[in-house]
Amino acid sequence: MPNWTCAILKDDVGVGPPFGNQSTKSKVQEPERYLTDLAETDGRKEYYQFQVRLGDRDASYDGLVGYFDTTAPGTDELNLDYIRTFFFPEREEMTPLKPLNNDEYPLFTPFWEPPYPTKVPYSDPIEPADFDNRRNAHMSVFGAIIDPFTPVHAYSSFLPSTQLMLPPWTWQQAMNTMTAFFHAGPLTLPLDDVPNYDAGQKLTTQNARDIPQRDLPLLSLGAGDWSWFQPYDDKNGGGEPVYNPFGIEKRGDLTKPGFQDGPYTAVEGFLQLRNPIVVSKE
Repeated sequence: MPNWTCAILKDDVGVGPPFGNQSTKSKVQEPERYLTDLAETDGRKEYYQFQVRLGDRDASYDGLVGYFDTTAPGTDELNLDYIRTFFFPEREEMTPLKPLNNDEYPLFTPFWEPPYPTKVPYSDPIEPADFDNRRNAHMSVFGAIIDPFTPVHAYSSFLPSTQLMLPPWTWQQAMNTMTAFFHAGPLTLPLDDVPNYDAGQKLTTQNARDIPQRDLPLLSLGAGDWSWFQPYDDKNGGGEPVYNPFGIEKRGDLTKPGFQDGPYTAVEGFLQLRNPIVVSKE
């Protein structure tokens, strides 16, 4: 490769505005050695790889918990036998957690997929779908456990960090329909016993999100519409309990904390958020 050198002959700088007049000339000088071998090669190209760290253990603004590799390169089938993560016990190994370190960061190979024909007669057009398929074949697939509201960051040794974030449409519909359901108790009620079982109000999948006809004086849970599912022993159910749904009676004077007079009853059951807290804007 020729080496271009530039020689400045003189500088004429006058008093006044900060401008300078420069007369220059250039010449082509043969280099002492060439950076590449100009001889004909066999056409093989050399490739390089670089590591990328996904996630950041110490950054609260990063949403990656861990990720899964694929079972083999070039496939999208995830290997769920282990998960790579920064969050693991430091003094002992714990399956299926596999700690992430400098030796475990994934390797990537830069590529260029031409969007035009590269073989004679160079006239066959490339369909957009075919181009996307060929380009996607170079991609690396990972399955990740993430916070859907927090971006995941990718770091390399020479490229600026990049944020990877799910577009809102991938999770918004799920949030619009998501409710909560979990076991709760024992909780105390200012009652001498739970209400009797009512077969006409038996809990089913059809009425689980309806407003219950009866309430229990449980502690209010604030935002949202909650139901309490109280289990009862069913003599004809083969050992399986049956349930009655109850609303949560929002009462009491929070400015005068204290216990009501007894008796009290301890109950155990399930709490369900009947309707999503996040409401769609549509």
